[in-house]
Amino acid sequence: MEALNDTLGLSSVCGTSNSSRVADLIFVHGLGGGSQTTWAAEGKEENFWPTWLAEDFKNLGIWTLGYGTSPTEWKERSMPLADLGNQILEELVVEGVGDRPVLFITHSMGGLVVKQILSHAQSQGVERWEKIAKQTYGIAFLATPHSGANLANFAQFASIVLRTSEQVGDLRQHDSRLRELHGTFLNFVNKNNPICRTFAERREVKPGVNVRWFNVRVPKGVLVVDETSAEPNIPKERAIPLDEDHLSICKPKSRDAQVYKYLRSFLKECLQKIENPH
Repeated sequence: MEALNDTLGLSSVCGTSNSSRVADLIFVHGLGGGSQTTWAAEGKEENFWPTWLAEDFKNLGIWTLGYGTSPTEWKERSMPLADLGNQILEELVVEGVGDRPVLFITHSMGGLVVKQILSHAQSQGVERWEKIAKQTYGIAFLATPHSGANLANFAQFASIVLRTSEQVGDLRQHDSRLRELHGTFLNFVNKNNPICRTFAERREVKPGVNVRWFNVRVPKGVLVVDETSAEPNIPKERAIPLDEDHLSICKPKSRDAQVYKYLRSFLKECLQKIENPH
């Protein structure tokens, strides 16, 4: 592939022009991430692991979804990433996503964005969007702050990335909104029965680490999404702890990395369900 290039919108990685592909897999980055650099250890193109999955699963169409929001927007609007739901849904439909089964791998706030997408898909009354919800067979969450009262650390991380202290208070106040969003998601899970996997960080982000999307450095160590916030409380599923921090958890350095092996197993299970729905 060419050098890593973070772009906005839906971008093809591999296999998306194959009309006989079994499913579409979409990678959704989190706050402070990028459509490609989020998924590449040390920012190296050879470590861009969606292409590893393309080699392991030749029957998948693989995409990345990039989105951006400025610090100014975060100051002026409440949780603007959630407002992207309808825009993203329309782009997915235009690109043909939803014509076959859909799988998501998400990092951090990207998991919240996907939950918002699915909420809009099943509640807005737009028929062309509804197929996205109906066709979603699997979602993997990497260090996503699902709900609960322990959002202070995630709010602190957001304030670092966005370079504004206002967001610490705002995100704490939005705890109730996250609970509501997660409640909607649990209803979606109960209705549609997708396969879900959740992975939780267990190490602090090291001081001095650069957050590429906003070009800022973390001034001190922080466990961004703690155990309580990472737990999805999905029936028959529990968060899986990994010895990674909030940034490294989505950047396996080899195919032998735990998170890569676990996600490969997740995808195999999803494909088995797609091929044998009953």
